[in-house]
Amino acid sequence: MATGLDWVILRPSVVVGRAGYGGSALFRGLASLPVLPRMDGAGPISVVQLDDVVETVIRMLQPDAPTRLALDLPGPEPMRFESVVAQYRAWLGWRPARVISLPSPIMAVAWRLGDLAGWLGWRAPIGSTGRREMVRGAEGDPGNWTQATGIVPRSLGLALAVEPASVQERWFARLFLLKPLIFAVFGLFWILTGIISIGPGYGIGVELMEKGGADRRRPSWPGAPAARGLGASAGRRSGS
Repeated sequence: MATGLDWVILRPSVVVGRAGYGGSALFRGLASLPVLPRMDGAGPISVVQLDDVVETVIRMLQPDAPTRLALDLPGPEPMRFESVVAQYRAWLGWRPARVISLPSPIMAVAWRLGDLAGWLGWRAPIGSTGRREMVRGAEGDPGNWTQATGIVPRSLGLALAVEPASVQERWFARLFLLKPLIFAVFGLFWILTGIISIGPGYGIGVELMEKGGADRRRPSWPGAPAARGLGASAGRRSGS
């Protein structure tokens, strides 16, 4: 900021968009649950649309755009977390769900699991960082933003009404929370297979292999570490 260069700092709040990614995916996944989770201690959030943020970036790249300023990019209205989820549920065409408060111990486990998923390379929408942000909240006044760019941020309700949900959005919402469960079960299956094959199931396994024509003198134990390694690698994500 102390240099002579032109600079602009944009600080968006909770960004959601048409595509199911990050917070947008989490809201849709939670909206598919038979109950509406309420997180005690969560601060209000002002949801801002990705299209509005992108339009702001394009405006700021124009030659006549204002420079040397920092702008908060919040949505037009602060909302509670469960209210955002409820709007997504209505958008998906489902009836309102009963609101329940999630106990702190359950949430603590969820945050830790999110951290573990991040350590394994998965871009989990929850974690310790997300917990701190939710407690702090993300709201603000879009007045300076509108004054500097002329952009009036759209509310979540308006943005959802403009693009009604289709069958693919409903399928995505229902399957989103199953994804981590699928990989966890798959990895656990192979890890347990390796443990059982070198432990209580070793004798039975050797007997079955001999019946199939395998030579008992050849070592069969390498298969157990291989199975455990396969199970561990199932939970590890590499690349983007």
